Amino acid sequence: MEEDGFNPHGAGLIISRQNSKGTTVFLILKARWGNHWSYPKGHVNRNESPLICALRETKEETGISQEDIQILNLEPIDVTYNIHKKTKKVQDGIKRVRLFPARVKTKVPVTLSREHTTFKWANRKQCSILLRAELFEAMNSLQDL
Repeated sequence: MEEDGFNPHGAGLIISRQNSKGTTVFLILKARWGNHWSYPKGHVNRNESPLICALRETKEETGISQEDIQILNLEPIDVTYNIHKKTKKVQDGIKRVRLFPARVKTKVPVTLSREHTTFKWANRKQCSILLRAELFEAMNSLQDL
């Protein structure tokens, strides 16, 4: 459990960058199983901090290394949502995820893992359509990006 009392099952990064038109876009991934869109994120391992988990999962799922990522000096965003099927790690069916705002300075190459079928650098409007409401609200709260 974190010092603030939030006990996340998972952690991830909300990664942004500026596109060629100067618009802020966000990296989202389409899951192979479940057919939904999300940020790079995954389960926090035992004795692993949520930030280390987020960086590890981002590398595993996108190929983007820690050296290409700037974690922004903003508070992480805690998101809670119901999942369709209880799991061993989410026994109550309520998933808790800690998301860290991050940025890449340039258009870094994305190499997807087998967990995802495609990715998109999506603007806010596209994110509002593709992401589940709780994940979109987390990103949309970052107005300064």
